[in-house]
Amino acid sequence: IFPAHGERLSGRFTLDGRVVAETLPDSAEVFLSGASFGTVELNDEGYFSLRVEPGQVTDGELVFTVRATGSGGAALASEPRTVIYQREGPWADIDSLDTGDFVTGRPFLTGAAGWDTAPADKEDKEAWAAYQKLLKERKPVKVEISRDNGRSFQEAKGSDEFRYRLETQEYPNGELRLIVRVTYANGQTAVRK
Repeated sequence: IFPAHGERLSGRFTLDGRVVAETLPDSAEVFLSGASFGTVELNDEGYFSLRVEPGQVTDGELVFTVRATGSGGAALASEPRTVIYQREGPWADIDSLDTGDFVTGRPFLTGAAGWDTAPADKEDKEAWAAYQKLLKERKPVKVEISRDNGRSFQEAKGSDEFRYRLETQEYPNGELRLIVRVTYANGQTAVRK
């Protein structure tokens, strides 16, 4: 399961993973702290993605597990994955591809980035001015893509919404480990793998 164990997350994020079995089931169930959180469809290789939007989870420690039933009724279960979540904060997400997708041609990798910030009261002029300043500091200013698991990065077009052309004819066959890194006006970053 991704995000990584112990990772700090904010805003929206995607829970990705893979179920490995001799005979793959069609779906798996995601649990949050022991309670059912959702059902995910598995692709032909057993990969899945589940977008988690702000408001679906609460701030604090989140413990995710994935369970499926394999051939012959065998129970398949992931190790628990604990992440630390805070709704307010920077985030980056990929919209056009899911983990495990087979990529051909020259598709665009598209996504979005932002910083969830609680709004201020417009009636309070001082609070509203401070909020507007905070929004400027928390604006995405640069999005970079790595195709080699973080060894090098190339800049994507856009910031709040971004796109990057995947030149698949340049890549070797096999897994492509993409990383999206967003830099905000205040210098902070958010990463999506």
